[in-house]
Amino acid sequence: MRAIGTRFSVQQREADTLLAVYDGAVEITTTAGDRKIFSAGQQTAFDQQTIQPPQTAERAREAWTKGLIVAEDIPLKELVSELARYRRGYLGINPAIANVRVMGAYPINNPDHCLAMLEDALPVRVNRLLPWWVTLEPEQ
Repeated sequence: MRAIGTRFSVQQREADTLLAVYDGAVEITTTAGDRKIFSAGQQTAFDQQTIQPPQTAERAREAWTKGLIVAEDIPLKELVSELARYRRGYLGINPAIANVRVMGAYPINNPDHCLAMLEDALPVRVNRLLPWWVTLEPEQ
């Protein structure tokens, strides 16, 4: 990637990388030689071989610079995956509640507070097997 007077975010995921451009532009060049420029308001996923077509950038992805994760009607498993990046130890979710839809703003500097927020708002409970091993379970 090459920044061209820009403000952008990058997230390395398991199978690819997600780029969202908020100002300016970013050029991506793959090891296969594919090269594309993405402008403000665009995002894409890419790996070493391919670059996906541009999509509209999700402004919520920029919220982490302000210490927040913003969930805009996403599956709970996606929010838990994001929270796990900011919490030590294991943070998992029972598949029975993985697709519950969530909305809200969650502070990344206190993931345990976020879990309490979820427990108050959704039919879920936080199961703390050990201080560093936590799973979200269906409320019983």
